[in-house]
Amino acid sequence: EKLVGDKSIDSSGNLNHASCESGTCPEKADGKYGNSFLIGEKAFFTVNHSASLAATISLTVSAWIYPTGDESLYQKIVEKGGAEKSSGYDLEYNSSSTDPTARIARFNLWGTSQVAVDTRTAVPIGNWSYLVGTYEKIGAQNIVKIYLNGVLENENIVSSAAPVMDLSYNNLFIGKATA
Repeated sequence: EKLVGDKSIDSSGNLNHASCESGTCPEKADGKYGNSFLIGEKAFFTVNHSASLAATISLTVSAWIYPTGDESLYQKIVEKGGAEKSSGYDLEYNSSSTDPTARIARFNLWGTSQVAVDTRTAVPIGNWSYLVGTYEKIGAQNIVKIYLNGVLENENIVSSAAPVMDLSYNNLFIGKATA
């Protein structure tokens, strides 16, 4: 990705360029590999809906993150659709339900119900971490996995003839939950 004016240019060839409105553009920062952006509640990117982002039977979402410890509860890293829309997916960083002082990552799929998978290990604060959420529908199996720094942390297998994720026609947000 490369920032040009108020757009982050998609280098994949799919033309999924991210944009931001005045006052909401994330600041550039040094990343794990090259540039990164400081995202948060008021600094985020929007990617317009496109067919290449519309998944129902397989999906991989990944991101390098550098938590500083002052993030709000349920910080969205990537979201397309979400709970309010009953469709799509998100990758988020939030408090553990078993240890409120620990921060974990969660990969959610949204359809008629929520299917989620959490990391078992806390995401380290003050270090770069690589998060990956995957979803694959194989026959009657819906397989949802989450990885932290290349290690499979957890999986959730749901038996259902139908996909557990409904197609989202909403924009994709990087760093902010959809309203």
